[in-house]
Amino acid sequence: MEHIILQEYKQLQQKGKSKYKAKKTSVDGIKFDSQKEANRYLELKLLEKQGVIKYIDRQTRFELQPSYKKNGKTIRAIYYVADFAYIDVKTGKTIIEDTKRI
Repeated sequence: MEHIILQEYKQLQQKGKSKYKAKKTSVDGIKFDSQKEANRYLELKLLEKQGVIKYIDRQTRFELQPSYKKNGKTIRAIYYVADFAYIDVKTGKTIIEDTKRI
């Protein structure tokens, strides 16, 4: 199984650059903002195969503040988008992760 994961690492396709100089990368047909984020995805997939975690979700969006009106003007909602969310099988807790790009 580890051999398959190593092959997946080698198949990463680098594309473009972000404002943080991270290289866009694609794995399993999924585009990632950085190779570091793609590598973390592969680690999480391995943990999922081992039964340590389940239900990996990418780009999970959380509303931090809903939109509202002030002085007749609509103020937009504020959102946070996490890189990954998954459930820790041992504890049953949902884990929210953001991969640092710097």
